[in-house]
Formats: sequence, C-alpha cells, structure tokens
Amino acid sequence: MNIGTWNVKGLSTKQNELLNEIKRFDMDIAAVTEIKKQCKGMVVIGIYAPCNDELHTVKDDHDDNLNQLLNTIGSRKEITILGDFNAHVGSKANDPVVGPYGENYLNDNGSRLIEICYQHSLQIKN
Repeated sequence: MNIGTWNVKGLSTKQNELLNEIKRFDMDIAAVTEIKKQCKGMVVIGIYAPCNDELHTVKDDHDDNLNQLLNTIGSRKEITILGDFNAHVGSKANDPVVGPYGENYLNDNGSRLIEICYQHSLQIKN
C-alpha cells in the first residue's frame, strides 16, 4: 500500500499537478493539506488509524507513535490532526475533548482517541 502526504500552498491552482503526482506514485491513500498563509507555531498531521477490529498490538503501536510525535511537538504549537481514525467517540455534554453533537456510539478506537486527546489537551471536532 502506498501512502503519501502533501502540504500545498495555493491548492486551487495546483489540483492537476497534485493528481498527476498521486497517479505517478500510485498512491492508495493521500493526505492533502493547504497552507492559506505563512504561519508559525502550527502543525498539521495527516493520520490513517488501524481499523477498529485490528489487533490491539497494532493499535498500541499506532497510538505509541502518535503520542511520541505529539510529545516532540509540545504544547507551544497549535496542532491540527486530520484523517481517518476509524473511531466513534460518542457525545458528551460539558467535556473538554468530546462535544455534544456526535453519535451515541463509542468503539475501542474512539476510546483510544479520546485518551490521546486528554493527554495532549486536544479537542475532537467532526
């Protein structure tokens, strides 16, 4: 499986170039972010998490890698994580991580994501 990520300034004028690159590298999954302005102190991360029914050891490795990455970034920067977490996080009122507008379903990946967000003072936005 080929996975890639691109951070592009002025995406609207570079769509054909981006699609050609995705085809050229035979990408199965591509995370694309666009810079609107030069900003300091902001980090954007593209994620594809293991499926909910994957082995716990595989999910533990993924979570450990994400935690390690977030620890290296620190709390001095604004962090945005985009992607497919294969997670259902439920909904909660008056919670610092999960808001009241999600589904009523919580799966293992959702619990893991919530824990990571608590550890790093992040919020889940859907």
